[in-house]
Amino acid sequence: MGHVDHGKTTIIDWLRKSNIVKGEVGGITQSIGSFKVSTRAFDGKKSHLCVIDTPGHAAFQQMRERGANVTDIVLLVVAADDGPLATTLEAIHQAKHATIIVAINKIDLPNADVIKAKKKLAEVGVLVEELGGKTQCVEVSAVKGTNMEELVETISFQADLLDLHADPSAPGEVVCLEAYVDKRTGPMAKGIVRWGTLRPGDVIVCGNTHGRVKFLKDEHGTNLKEAPPSTPVLLCGLRDCPAAGSDILVVGSEKEVNKVLRAREEIQSARVDLGQEEAVPIEERNLPEDVYQTTAVFIIKAVDQGSLDAIHVGLDELVKKGVKMYILSSSVGDVLRGEVNTAYRMNATILALGVKTDREVPALLTEMRGRWKAERAVPGSGVPERAFFSIRNHRVIYRLLEDAENICKMKAITKYRDVVRGTATVLKVFNFGPKIGLILGCRVLDGELTIKAKARVKRGPDTVFEGPISSLKVVKDEVMKVPSATECGVGMTGAEAIEEGDVIETFEVVKNDFESLPTILST
Repeated sequence: MGHVDHGKTTIIDWLRKSNIVKGEVGGITQSIGSFKVSTRAFDGKKSHLCVIDTPGHAAFQQMRERGANVTDIVLLVVAADDGPLATTLEAIHQAKHATIIVAINKIDLPNADVIKAKKKLAEVGVLVEELGGKTQCVEVSAVKGTNMEELVETISFQADLLDLHADPSAPGEVVCLEAYVDKRTGPMAKGIVRWGTLRPGDVIVCGNTHGRVKFLKDEHGTNLKEAPPSTPVLLCGLRDCPAAGSDILVVGSEKEVNKVLRAREEIQSARVDLGQEEAVPIEERNLPEDVYQTTAVFIIKAVDQGSLDAIHVGLDELVKKGVKMYILSSSVGDVLRGEVNTAYRMNATILALGVKTDREVPALLTEMRGRWKAERAVPGSGVPERAFFSIRNHRVIYRLLEDAENICKMKAITKYRDVVRGTATVLKVFNFGPKIGLILGCRVLDGELTIKAKARVKRGPDTVFEGPISSLKVVKDEVMKVPSATECGVGMTGAEAIEEGDVIETFEVVKNDFESLPTILST
């Protein structure tokens, strides 16, 4: 665990003799990974470590927390040129239940300052052995391989001291780290076997869903006949996509599954009765009536559950900053034809992270956008706005969040605004009784006054009356408009308490011009 770009995945690459970093979009990890690393225990016997790689970007806080909760040892990676930063502090807090080993990475850099990094760690509560504490620390360069063997030995030694055990003969228990939907195989779950042994054919239950294990694969895609404790697995067989972070349990039979599900429903019902139900998701918040005019509407799609959670965390941060948005729906999997139809109908933007679209979707989008433009070109057609109907597929989460914020800002400025068309000062007020009302003797100062125009009467900064102009006269003639520098009589039905010196403003409500978003955007 550690801050983004401090070298976590480079350390993993050294352990696995792989090159994950090269394939990472934008140079950052965006999903949680788990795999076995062959090593030797402190007594020299062949052993292995089960390693979980967590993202360092701020939006993936929930994913990091899931990773920390399942581990026995947390390797806290700190860059020698940066020291502990924001995500490092969060990782320290999340890892309090586990044993921490510090790896000060990038010691090969010319601006590396190991002593400073250690002192900064001490300031946030992690005191390494060199400074009189109990936390083991290894100075490494993952790029060059410096002291990496020592790091592995330190981890193995610490694991021996902890005397960790699990019972492989017990029914399997798996912690679901990640989940997604595969078009061919359906819901898939990635996780770690925490206790017991998992086998194909086992009846399993997870949250409010259940199933039977169809197949198990390791991190290399190899089919497994069984998965003992501390084995990373890819599991197929659940009926629905499980929630990331949930436990997948092996039960004896379908009958037991029903008992477990009923018990969980009763517990959830009791929580609701006690007022402990979960927070209302962003997509279920109450909406103002003009939401579709002034607020960006999104459909969220992500490649897996962890990425979807991270997007919601990032969007909630934008909401806290005052950015207005409405999430119409959010789900794991490819962009579907039905979602495109919904987006078109609601003038919504589909924000996607690393997903695919059905083959017919691009053509469908182009056809819909073309039809809308053609219909809008017909005078008086009253075709609804579709300028924000678009699919925005991103490969990096921070670009998706930046895009969402920009779209929200663009939508906010497309609301209607008042444009002043004319101003006049009130020279004299004539009251002709309840039947006719007030007639205002005025001089037009700027622009022009027109009959039936929307108008407001202002006294200083305050508006004392607002209503349409009902009549205009120049001398004794009724007119449709009065130009600048002309005196006239102005009638405003219902006007009261208007005084000499007040100013009349006529205005028109117009919509800001806005260029439509591109139909498809990929970054």
